[in-house]
Amino acid sequence: MKNKNSNNLFYISLPENWADQTCHTFTGPEIENFRHNLIVTCEKKNDKTHDLTSLARTRIEHLRQNLQGIEILKSEEKKLLSSGRTAFEVVYKYTPDGGGTIYQKQVFVLEDKKLFTFTASFLKETLQTIGAQVDEIIDSFRPHSNRLVEKF
Repeated sequence: MKNKNSNNLFYISLPENWADQTCHTFTGPEIENFRHNLIVTCEKKNDKTHDLTSLARTRIEHLRQNLQGIEILKSEEKKLLSSGRTAFEVVYKYTPDGGGTIYQKQVFVLEDKKLFTFTASFLKETLQTIGAQVDEIIDSFRPHSNRLVEKF
């Protein structure tokens, strides 16, 4: 990986009744008028009874309820190669109204009571090629420790 992006652009203080629902969007190459992207979200989980698989399956069920004609192509737990972290991956396709078929991959990582969700969009032709780049990006993921945040 040539470019490293820690996204430490700013610090902000929020009142107790506000929540950080951080979302980062990374854009990839444009192919056949389709802009590839990777969206990373972070959701704090305070409930200790949830494990990675149950959280992922809840999200997958939400996809099934909200995306007309969704077809799940892959749904399984996996290990990230360089970090050895356990992740859960789902690959699916759907056709939005008036558009072509979109392929998406979601990878869920549970770390320090935070659920990180990586969502990438592809064309059928790029699922393997750009998909391999996305796998490398996700494999490079290293969350900041809470100690770093607490310094502010």
